[in-house]
Amino acid sequence: MADTPAQILDYIDKCVRCGSCKALCPTYGLRAIEPLSARGRVVLVGMLIEGRVEPTRLLASRLTSCLLCGMCEGSCPVGVGITDVVYHGLALISRHDRDRAMLRRAMSFALKRPLLCFKAARLMRPALDKAANILKVPLPVRGLPEAPFSVGLEIFKPARPIGRVAVFTGCAVNYMRPELGRSLVRALFRLGYEVVLPAGEVCCGAPMRALGLNDEATEMAEKNLEVFEKLNAEAVLSLCPTCTLAIRKQYRGLAGRVIENAMDATEFMAPRIGSSGIGAVDELKNRSIVYHAPCHLRYGLGVKEAPVELLGAVGLEASVPTEHSCCGFNQNMADRELARELLEDRCSEYEGFDTVMSACPGCVEQLGQGLPDVRHVIEAMDVSDIPD
Repeated sequence: MADTPAQILDYIDKCVRCGSCKALCPTYGLRAIEPLSARGRVVLVGMLIEGRVEPTRLLASRLTSCLLCGMCEGSCPVGVGITDVVYHGLALISRHDRDRAMLRRAMSFALKRPLLCFKAARLMRPALDKAANILKVPLPVRGLPEAPFSVGLEIFKPARPIGRVAVFTGCAVNYMRPELGRSLVRALFRLGYEVVLPAGEVCCGAPMRALGLNDEATEMAEKNLEVFEKLNAEAVLSLCPTCTLAIRKQYRGLAGRVIENAMDATEFMAPRIGSSGIGAVDELKNRSIVYHAPCHLRYGLGVKEAPVELLGAVGLEASVPTEHSCCGFNQNMADRELARELLEDRCSEYEGFDTVMSACPGCVEQLGQGLPDVRHVIEAMDVSDIPD
């Protein structure tokens, strides 16, 4: 990771302007203009650091349109950390980006006080749903559960545990899709693992970094490191690739260290589930299934096979597209039109399949705006006979 202007300029100086990154950049694929390409953003951030461009509204829109998907980085022949460069640019323009000032304040407040905001959203849900319908915005407060997945320390211990794992729940699972967390705990319990949901977990900080709020993201990183470093766990598992990417890799640039044993839950489960006796839920057994690869899982963490292998381990076969691209989830608050275009592309790609499965709660939420049946891979497992 690189955070200081000098380190970022070193990255930018390494760039040979070959344009390899443009070939995979989803926003360049849609708009085909240089400032909306990975290479274009690298150049713009360099010019911003050196004072050759002003932090204008137009520049802010160029940088905030980046999906932060990481697809470009693997194609760079000299190893430029393109997302690091963009993150730095987002931090530099944040104080000048008035168009998103209210969004930054709202997100900062909500992510620092998630339980309070969850309870408030529950009370206000009818009004918020009405506003969402009028504005045609996919607000995440739709269909909020009765209660979060976890609000404090919980330990699930089988009679003879074979190991101990911790779960990094993440905001999306905790406050929007708690049933995913319950499914994971049940499956791990069946496998014989003691499962720890620690007290004190906060947001992973990734949304803060995307808004240019690096100080807040660093504060969250340090809190999570303090919580999870105390645990004597074989692995720290998450159902959200964005969270896993943050705590396993990106914390080094924020706090100087990472949670080394963090991993995606499907990566941990895939080689172990076959011996558990857990099969697929009945309603999926005769459906045609296609797998959507989350960007942060495939490109950020390099996990490509585990989710499909997990589906196979419970007796399901999924088609896997030869090419993978972003669903647009992270642009819903920054550029709704761009998010819509990316969603429409994915919907066209997956047309004809009964069910789309993904390994990211954000992707599931986004794809569910345009497709009738979208599920997280963890939902493929029939764990209904395993007690909470």
